[in-house]
Amino acid sequence: KQCTPIVQRGQLSFSCTADFYFRSICTYGCDAGFDIPTNQRRTKVCLASGTWNGYDPDCVDVEPPSIAQCPNTLMFYPGDNKDTAFISWDKPAVIDNKDKGLEPTQVTGPTSASEQGVNTYNVKYTVKDSAGNEGMECSFDIVIKQLRCPKLYPLPYMKLNCTGTRRGSECAFSCQDNSVLVGKRNTFCTRTGEDPYAKWAMDFQPFCELSNGCQDLVPPENGAMACDVWVGGRYCHPLCSQGYSVLASLPNFLICQDNGIWTNHDKLKDCFDTSNSRRRYVTMEAEFYFTGNCNDPVIQAEIKEKYMTAITNSNSFLVKKMCMTPECNIGNV
Repeated sequence: KQCTPIVQRGQLSFSCTADFYFRSICTYGCDAGFDIPTNQRRTKVCLASGTWNGYDPDCVDVEPPSIAQCPNTLMFYPGDNKDTAFISWDKPAVIDNKDKGLEPTQVTGPTSASEQGVNTYNVKYTVKDSAGNEGMECSFDIVIKQLRCPKLYPLPYMKLNCTGTRRGSECAFSCQDNSVLVGKRNTFCTRTGEDPYAKWAMDFQPFCELSNGCQDLVPPENGAMACDVWVGGRYCHPLCSQGYSVLASLPNFLICQDNGIWTNHDKLKDCFDTSNSRRRYVTMEAEFYFTGNCNDPVIQAEIKEKYMTAITNSNSFLVKKMCMTPECNIGNV
């Protein structure tokens, strides 16, 4: 005798020892992630009467959902002159074997797309499916860090006024009387791109040079004197007119020292005509000569170029330091 054929449904599967005939034993199972409740039988037998001695069991969801791509620690930084930052992140996705469209529930921490103060926060999500299966929680930290620049200190002869050290702060530089500022007058604490740090927007910290400590230099006879205008005329380069020279090479630079004395002043000599002289003279580098009348604007431009060349060729640390600023250019000679 044959029993009513079993029809496969949902996640339920079965196998029988003798198809659907008398004494056939059918055993039930479920797809992965599902199982038969303990209060329901897993087998049934086809009786001589042509009926089954039980009912088809149910398959229930036993696999918990999972949270995909739980974030790692998220870093945020306040903007200029702020103590708060706008934080946001994507809600983690949920994967489940049965329920579609499940969303995690946030149980701790600030909400996404909100403004929060400098601090470290813990965000935690939990998830549960319709069968009551609870998945592993998702937990990560939100760190809001205030970016700061190193504290600046005034150099000799300098006055320094800063609004602070956090991102967006400003420092203004000025000098005491009788000294001249070399470098920018102010700088800001800034962040570049996605850098996790802030720095002062300057190539070097400005410094002050004493300006009025030395007497004005007298250009050599038959020559010229070129000086800076960005540090108070404290760095001067002597030149001879073409066809003139000296017994010993002129100093590359005369520098006004803090004690009011020019360096190499004793080596500054007048230039003499080499065409009508039996005296021995030296041939100096090209930056020590100019051609024509030094009152001619064209010749003055030539002298300025020679001054900049002298800086390039100088081995003096003081001269190189003097030119570590945008103001060091041919237009300021």
